[in-house]
Amino acid sequence: MSSVFSLRPGKRRWRLTGLLAAALVTAAVVPTALHLRPAGAAEYPGPGVVSGNTAVHDPSMVKGPDGTYLLAATAPGLALRTSTDRTRWTYTGLAFPNGSATWTDEYTGTSNGNLWAPDLSYRNGTFYLYYAASSFGKNKSAIFLATSTTGKPGSWTNQGKVYSHHDQRRPQRHRPQPGRRPQWQVVALARLVLDRHQDDRAQSLDR
Repeated sequence: MSSVFSLRPGKRRWRLTGLLAAALVTAAVVPTALHLRPAGAAEYPGPGVVSGNTAVHDPSMVKGPDGTYLLAATAPGLALRTSTDRTRWTYTGLAFPNGSATWTDEYTGTSNGNLWAPDLSYRNGTFYLYYAASSFGKNKSAIFLATSTTGKPGSWTNQGKVYSHHDQRRPQRHRPQPGRRPQWQVVALARLVLDRHQDDRAQSLDR
C-alpha cells in the first residue's frame, strides 16, 4: 500500500515533518488571506447582570429589526418586556390586554386565564407568537398563533388555533399502550407542526 507510513523510517520522518510544516504555514496564511481575526469581547459582550422588571415565567426572547429585544412570558394576556441591551428590562404591557383573548377561554376555563410558554420569532417584518392555552387538572389544551408588525402590547392579531388536544381519560403515569405515541414523540410532532405552520403562514402573509 502506498502511503506516508509505507516509507522507510528515515524518509517517513522527513515526510511527516514536511506535512507538519505545511499545515503550520496553512494555518498562518489562510486567516490572513481571508482577513480572519479572533473576535473581541467588545463584539460579543456578555449580557451582564439583568435588572429592571425581570420576574418572568417561561420567557422567550427575540431581537427586533431596530435592535430592541422583545421578551414574552407566561401570564394572563402574555406579558411583554423590552430591552435595548439584554440587561435592563422594562415591562411594557400585555399582548392581549383586558382579557381580550376570548378565543382561549374554552381552554383556560376562565375569561382571563394564564396563557402559557410563549415562543417568539421574527421573520420578514413580522413577529410570530405561539402560545398555549390550558388549565390545571384538565386534559384540554390548544396552541395558538398571533402576529404583530411592531411587537407592542395590544398590537397582536389572532391568527387562529394551530393545534388542540382534548382527552377525557384519566392521565396515565405508565408507559403508553401499544399503538399510542410516547410523550416525547407527541412533543416532537407538535414542534414539527409549529415549524411547518410558521413557514406556511409566513409565505401566505408575504404574498
